[in-house]
Amino acid sequence: MKYMRCRALIIVTVWLFTLTACASDNNISVEAAAPEENSETEVLTTNAEQPQPEFRPSQTVIALDIPLPSDISEVNKDYISLIVHSGSYYINGNDGVIYKGSIADPGDRNAIYQIPDDAKHVWGYLPFDLYLRDNKVHLNYITRNGGLLGIAGTVRFNEDGSWEAIEPYWEDFGDIFVKVERQFNSPTGNNLFVWYGIESVNIGDPRYKYGFEWELGLSNSGGSESRSLYLIDNDIYVLAYELAKGVDTTGVYKVNTVTSATSRVVDAHVINFLIEGDTLYYVNEADYRVYSMPLAGGNATPLIEALDENTVISELSDFQVLNGKVYYIARAYYTSPEFQLRRTGDSEPINPDGYVRSIRVLDGYVVATFDSAGGGAYRLMVFNAAGDVVYKTLDNVIKSTITIDNDRLYYVDSDSRLVGMVRLQ
Repeated sequence: MKYMRCRALIIVTVWLFTLTACASDNNISVEAAAPEENSETEVLTTNAEQPQPEFRPSQTVIALDIPLPSDISEVNKDYISLIVHSGSYYINGNDGVIYKGSIADPGDRNAIYQIPDDAKHVWGYLPFDLYLRDNKVHLNYITRNGGLLGIAGTVRFNEDGSWEAIEPYWEDFGDIFVKVERQFNSPTGNNLFVWYGIESVNIGDPRYKYGFEWELGLSNSGGSESRSLYLIDNDIYVLAYELAKGVDTTGVYKVNTVTSATSRVVDAHVINFLIEGDTLYYVNEADYRVYSMPLAGGNATPLIEALDENTVISELSDFQVLNGKVYYIARAYYTSPEFQLRRTGDSEPINPDGYVRSIRVLDGYVVATFDSAGGGAYRLMVFNAAGDVVYKTLDNVIKSTITIDNDRLYYVDSDSRLVGMVRLQ
């Protein structure tokens, strides 16, 4: 949705507007289409000079008339958070107000929450995050304590627009909340808590510290906080290490919420892990390869085979799994300062000229964003469960606005300041 020197064409509809525009980067013209019966105004992407991409015979972007905040400075212009869930959208407006509206009638929206003043500073509100957890929309807002940024508050929204405050850093699993207490300096252990709505209970083994990728040495130690956390039946799966003399490494542990029994699931030193279905996927610190193993126990299988000298992975900063396919971010060369997106089973990187910024799984799709400075062909790519590319664009997409609901992709273009919707099926 890049626009340049193009006049606006206003279409009178119930809730949408379009722009007749052109995209300079790929010579794609964008034209207004007549409204359908459901009052959606489609902006059809066509290209008379070049053939359409093989993955899609045509691209359809629908511009939604969702107002964006206008009190954001140029420096912070991308401080916008958007999420769509069950046909409703949630977005921040001016002066820290959160709005809820209907995709069917975007102009009709209601203010449902006001971010407190303590999250506002002289330069405006700090970033906040609207996200989906346990099939409900949540909000984290940030504040600064000295030189550190941290979550100041968490809110869970109900379908009727009402909200409930949740203590920061508690993960919502529906009937139970789980918290890994943040400890960066003196490791005291036993920092795992559960809350059933009445009071919090300290669980686990006091000999362990939970929620950190850490390595203890004879003279020093180091590591980082981990957000890998799962609750399956009565068992919490989390990274942990034993507070003991000598040397110990971080592993995936299972902690029972009833008995506090703690058992190690993976023997290897694990940096990061994910669970999909009955399979556990993890990154081994020894070789930065992704492995899989049955969640119930068994042998681990490496999913990344031996690599040649031109594709050495010196770091593996992130990975996601969808339908057994592993998408991971790795350096293209040992000395490279940038990262590429790769997938198990593929010999070549995806969007090879692009520097990948993030990968996420949203509502059954893998969403990858790329740095515009990398010179890559696309800045946003979406893959379905089969691994097929169902959408890709040159738009300068604001990462915090990418959301998928009912097989429809929504995002805000940082340049045009428009909210776009794309049907993925």
